[in-house]
Amino acid sequence: MASFVEVMSWFKKMHECNRLLPNCGNCPMGTGPISKCRKMLHERAEECERVIEQYAETCQKPEFPTWKEWQRNNFPEAVNPIMPCEFASYKSSDCEAFEACADCRNRPIPAKVAEVLGIEPVRTTTIKQSP
Repeated sequence: MASFVEVMSWFKKMHECNRLLPNCGNCPMGTGPISKCRKMLHERAEECERVIEQYAETCQKPEFPTWKEWQRNNFPEAVNPIMPCEFASYKSSDCEAFEACADCRNRPIPAKVAEVLGIEPVRTTTIKQSP
């Protein structure tokens, strides 16, 4: 369960995406005048919290460490660098024929590869929701 501050922060983001649309657009809290939201927050706080947390889950994207960060944290004494193209085809790694390996190593590990390797996200970012 999220803290009160987190829930209210997500409520504000949800509100900003929908407030200028007629009847609050496709707001997960429902449509109608804004006073309806305020009333719901007071009368059905637990239900509002659940709806807001579900909204937050759909708006977050995990970010994984870069290959370089991951290797430094897990294999600090390794001499040879891990190359991203060793975990996928050159084409899917956007390999530039070994001319820019440092660029590849500074990219975040792709989610599918991170999942297979058991790498946890280092943070999450908010995906901009379009009204």
